[in-house]
Parts: sequence; C-alpha cells; structure tokens
Amino acid sequence: MRSADVTSAAATSAAATSADVTSADVTSADVTSAAVTSAAEVTTAAGTTPDVRLGSAFIPVADPPAAARWYSAALGLTVEETTEHAAVLGSGASRVTLMGPASGIRATPGLEWASCSFVAADLVATTVRLAAAGADPSDVQGSADRCLFVTARDPDGNVLLVVDR
Repeated sequence: MRSADVTSAAATSAAATSADVTSADVTSADVTSAAVTSAAEVTTAAGTTPDVRLGSAFIPVADPPAAARWYSAALGLTVEETTEHAAVLGSGASRVTLMGPASGIRATPGLEWASCSFVAADLVATTVRLAAAGADPSDVQGSADRCLFVTARDPDGNVLLVVDR
C-alpha cells in the first residue's frame, strides 16, 4: 500500500469496527475487506465524505435492442442508447441498463427477483400496459398507506417490480 493512513484493527482483531482511509493515499487495488469494514470511516483528501449516488440498475437480457423496444413500450421509458452490448433507458434522472451477453455480464436473463423497482404515477394504467405487452402482471398488492405494487416478467423472464411510490 502506498503511504495510506489505514487504521484498521480489523486487520489484527475481529472486534474492530472502523477504519480511517484517506482516498488520496489509496488506490482501488489497496482497498481490501481487511482494511475497510462495514462501519469504516472514509474521507477524501479534502476531509469530506465522498459524494456517492445511485447510478444505473442492471437487468440481464438476451437482445438489448429488442428489450429496449419492449421496455419503452411497456413502461414508457426513453431509450437513450442502444448497442449490441447494452441498452440504456431513462426516466428523469433514473436509468436502467439492459445488459446483453456481448457485454460480458455474468448474469443470465430470467432473474427470479427484481433488481430494481419502477415507480409508476398511475399503477393501474401501467399494469394495463404491462398486460398488453404480455408481461402477465400480478394483481395490485401491498398497502395504500405504505406502498402498492405489482410484479410482472419481461420477455426474458426477469421479474419486474412496479410500485406506486
């Protein structure tokens, strides 16, 4: 490790709960599970917490261009980019990336769990669109005071979760 200031009792004791890592001193290859624990305190060279935001959700598909057309029709997402490797679709600041086999992704289509949720302003209308697209949506489930949702499957068999908030 370069001159990193990594104070981690986790490297010497299982009872440790924190580590101080200065990002200017550590390369990505330097960070190991022994150096950073779930309660790690990480600061940048400026002494601030790194700015992290959620990027894109990923869904494995067999044919990204065909899947992009389906997601656009079924959920109203805007197709931003399509290649043989992947397709990126968006809605506002949110993105979903449909990853095909040519991308090198190790996941295969047919996820039995939802990798993300899609928020619908009108859950009933979206359920009708999903049914028309052959997604076999469930009945609306959940609680009106917490969250209503439906599940469905895309043409690749991936489970989709559509929520009202």
